[in-house]
Amino acid sequence: MIKNEIDKIHLVSEALTGRNSNGLPKFNKAKYRLLKRLSELVQYESGFKVTRDYLCDHLQVDTRNLHVTLTPLIESQLIEFDTARTDEKLKKGEVKVVINPNYCWAFSNRLTREKAVEDWYSLRDLSETSKTDITLSPKFKETFSLFEK
Repeated sequence: MIKNEIDKIHLVSEALTGRNSNGLPKFNKAKYRLLKRLSELVQYESGFKVTRDYLCDHLQVDTRNLHVTLTPLIESQLIEFDTARTDEKLKKGEVKVVINPNYCWAFSNRLTREKAVEDWYSLRDLSETSKTDITLSPKFKETFSLFEK
Protein backbone atom coordinates (compact mmCIF):
# COMPACT_ATOMS: atom_id res chain seq x y z
CA MET A 1 0.00 0.00 0.00
CA ILE A 2 1.31 3.42 -0.96
CA LYS A 3 0.83 6.39 1.34
CA ASN A 4 0.61 9.32 -1.04
CA GLU A 5 0.55 12.78 0.56
CA ILE A 6 1.04 14.75 -2.67
CA ASP A 7 -2.58 15.93 -2.93
CA LYS A 8 -2.69 17.16 0.66
CA ILE A 9 0.68 18.89 0.37
CA HIS A 10 -0.46 20.69 -2.77
CA LEU A 11 -3.70 21.85 -1.11
CA VAL A 12 -1.83 23.17 1.92
CA SER A 13 0.73 24.84 -0.36
CA GLU A 14 -2.06 26.64 -2.20
CA ALA A 15 -3.61 27.69 1.11
CA LEU A 16 -0.29 29.20 2.21
CA THR A 17 0.52 31.08 -1.03
CA GLY A 18 -0.17 34.46 0.55
CA ARG A 19 2.70 33.83 2.95
CA ASN A 20 5.28 33.56 0.15
CA SER A 21 6.97 36.77 -0.92
CA ASN A 22 5.95 36.34 -4.57
CA GLY A 23 2.44 35.05 -3.79
CA LEU A 24 3.06 31.78 -5.64
CA PRO A 25 2.84 28.32 -4.08
CA LYS A 26 6.21 26.70 -3.39
CA PHE A 27 4.74 23.40 -4.55
CA ASN A 28 3.17 24.66 -7.77
CA LYS A 29 0.74 22.90 -10.08
CA ALA A 30 3.41 21.85 -12.60
CA LYS A 31 5.50 20.15 -9.90
CA TYR A 32 2.34 18.67 -8.40
CA ARG A 33 1.21 17.08 -11.67
CA LEU A 34 4.65 15.71 -12.47
CA LEU A 35 5.22 14.31 -8.98
CA LYS A 36 1.73 12.79 -9.01
CA ARG A 37 2.53 10.96 -12.28
CA LEU A 38 5.84 9.73 -10.89
CA SER A 39 4.20 8.50 -7.67
CA GLU A 40 2.01 6.15 -9.74
CA LEU A 41 5.16 4.15 -10.53
CA VAL A 42 6.49 3.75 -6.97
CA GLN A 43 7.34 0.12 -6.35
CA TYR A 44 9.19 0.00 -3.04
CA GLU A 45 9.73 2.60 -0.34
CA SER A 46 9.67 5.81 -2.37
CA GLY A 47 11.36 4.76 -5.56
CA PHE A 48 11.18 2.80 -8.76
CA LYS A 49 13.40 1.54 -11.56
CA VAL A 50 12.08 1.42 -15.13
CA THR A 51 13.37 1.83 -18.65
CA ARG A 52 13.87 5.36 -19.92
CA ASP A 53 11.37 4.71 -22.74
CA TYR A 54 8.72 3.49 -20.31
CA LEU A 55 9.13 6.57 -18.10
CA CYS A 56 8.95 8.88 -21.12
CA ASP A 57 5.77 7.14 -22.30
CA HIS A 58 4.26 7.40 -18.83
CA LEU A 59 5.07 11.11 -18.55
CA GLN A 60 4.22 11.72 -22.22
CA VAL A 61 7.53 13.41 -22.99
CA ASP A 62 10.13 12.90 -25.69
CA THR A 63 13.21 10.94 -24.53
CA ARG A 64 15.41 13.92 -25.34
CA ASN A 65 13.37 16.10 -22.96
CA LEU A 66 13.16 13.75 -19.98
CA HIS A 67 15.89 15.35 -17.91
CA VAL A 68 14.65 18.86 -18.73
CA THR A 69 11.16 17.81 -17.62
CA LEU A 70 12.43 16.40 -14.31
CA THR A 71 14.88 19.23 -13.56
CA PRO A 72 12.43 21.36 -11.48
CA LEU A 73 11.80 18.39 -9.18
CA ILE A 74 15.50 17.52 -8.99
CA GLU A 75 16.49 21.11 -8.18
CA SER A 76 13.75 21.36 -5.54
CA GLN A 77 15.09 18.13 -4.02
CA LEU A 78 11.73 16.45 -4.41
CA ILE A 79 13.27 13.56 -6.36
CA GLU A 80 16.59 11.92 -7.09
CA PHE A 81 17.11 10.81 -10.68
CA ASP A 82 19.78 8.32 -11.78
CA THR A 83 20.75 6.74 -15.08
CA ALA A 84 23.43 4.21 -16.01
CA ARG A 85 25.85 7.14 -16.24
CA THR A 86 25.33 8.16 -12.61
CA ASP A 87 24.62 4.74 -11.05
CA GLU A 88 26.75 1.80 -12.13
CA LYS A 89 24.13 -0.70 -10.87
CA LEU A 90 21.70 0.38 -13.59
CA LYS A 91 21.78 -1.15 -17.05
CA LYS A 92 21.94 1.04 -20.12
CA GLY A 93 18.46 2.43 -20.81
CA GLU A 94 17.28 2.08 -17.20
CA VAL A 95 16.49 4.97 -14.90
CA LYS A 96 15.90 5.11 -11.17
CA VAL A 97 13.73 7.72 -9.50
CA VAL A 98 13.45 8.16 -5.74
CA ILE A 99 10.74 10.52 -4.49
CA ASN A 100 11.15 12.44 -1.25
CA PRO A 101 9.54 10.04 1.28
CA ASN A 102 7.70 12.98 2.84
CA TYR A 103 5.56 13.06 -0.32
CA CYS A 104 5.09 9.40 -1.19
CA TRP A 105 5.89 6.12 0.58
CA ALA A 106 5.25 2.44 -0.05
CA PHE A 107 5.66 -0.24 2.61
CA SER A 108 9.19 -1.32 3.43
CA ASN A 109 10.64 -4.12 5.53
CA ARG A 110 13.95 -2.28 5.63
CA LEU A 111 13.04 0.99 7.34
CA THR A 112 10.16 3.17 8.47
CA ARG A 113 8.91 6.21 6.62
CA GLU A 114 10.00 8.45 9.50
CA LYS A 115 13.55 7.10 9.30
CA ALA A 116 13.56 7.49 5.51
CA VAL A 117 12.47 11.15 5.83
CA GLU A 118 15.16 11.74 8.45
CA ASP A 119 17.78 10.14 6.16
CA TRP A 120 16.55 12.13 3.14
CA TYR A 121 17.08 15.48 4.87
CA SER A 122 20.25 14.49 6.72
CA LEU A 123 21.95 13.83 3.37
CA ARG A 124 21.17 17.33 2.14
CA ASP A 125 21.98 20.80 3.37
CA LEU A 126 18.89 21.40 5.48
CA SER A 127 19.22 25.17 5.41
CA GLU A 128 19.14 25.18 1.59
CA THR A 129 16.41 22.54 1.38
CA SER A 130 14.15 24.44 3.77
CA LYS A 131 14.05 27.33 1.29
CA THR A 132 12.39 25.17 -1.37
CA ASP A 133 10.63 22.34 0.47
CA ILE A 134 7.38 23.64 1.89
CA THR A 135 6.88 20.57 4.10
CA LEU A 136 9.68 21.79 6.40
CA SER A 137 7.98 25.05 7.37
CA PRO A 138 6.28 25.21 10.79
CA LYS A 139 3.23 26.92 9.26
CA PHE A 140 2.87 24.06 6.79
CA LYS A 141 3.02 21.45 9.55
CA GLU A 142 0.38 23.34 11.51
CA THR A 143 -1.96 23.67 8.51
CA PHE A 144 -1.30 20.10 7.35
CA SER A 145 -2.36 18.74 10.74
CA LEU A 146 -5.78 20.37 10.20
CA PHE A 147 -6.19 18.30 7.01
CA GLU A 148 -5.41 15.13 8.99
CA LYS A 149 -8.50 15.55 11.18
